[in-house]
Amino acid sequence: MDANTGAARVMVGARPYPGGRPEGGKVSVVIPCYNLARFLGEAIGSVLCQGYADLEIVVVDDGSGDGAGEVAAGYAGADPRVRLIRQENRGLAAARNRGLAGAGGEYVVFLDSDDRLGSGALEGGVRELGAHPGCAFVSGLCRKITADGSVVPGWEQFRVGDDPYLELLRSCPIYVPAVMYRRRVFDAVGGFDPSYRAAEDYDLYYRILERFPVHCHDTLVAEIRRHDANMTRDRT
Repeated sequence: MDANTGAARVMVGARPYPGGRPEGGKVSVVIPCYNLARFLGEAIGSVLCQGYADLEIVVVDDGSGDGAGEVAAGYAGADPRVRLIRQENRGLAAARNRGLAGAGGEYVVFLDSDDRLGSGALEGGVRELGAHPGCAFVSGLCRKITADGSVVPGWEQFRVGDDPYLELLRSCPIYVPAVMYRRRVFDAVGGFDPSYRAAEDYDLYYRILERFPVHCHDTLVAEIRRHDANMTRDRT
């Protein structure tokens, strides 16, 4: 969003996303998990405590060997909004696609099992999509936290400039849990490419931005955790 005008940042030549509704709808939060049982409860809890009531959580246990599936099963048994899908290990992209296939919401958020949603994240995302009905997704801001949940001081997320597509080519200023999608955009562009072992989110963003505008806003919506098992520790 332009700080002075409040206008949505859109790609030149992009066409509005069809079928968007300005009012609310169900939000599906897809949480893929592989051997991160120690953080999974916090991720699920950060969704269940949202003020936005019309939600579901789809946890995909991607062949974990550390009891992550049992953690998710405990939540599913206690709250009908939580569902658990188990599969053999197929990788992050495939796990997200499996969760997406089982999601029934009009809007979708992908939350990694070691991250957390901020208070009001779902309500804010639905509000922004309602205010920008021509956009395929909206994206807010994140902050970094450590393994114990402490906020990492001095880190600030890069703000997306006037052309999100060019910004993505330079780096990746859009983070997975900060994005809320219209579910139907996946019918147009497909899901995550399972041939990617990393950066599958970049690929999806590119495919969406080639066809549709998006909106980036300045609301804090998620916390991304940095710890010794992060995939992003291997920068190469």
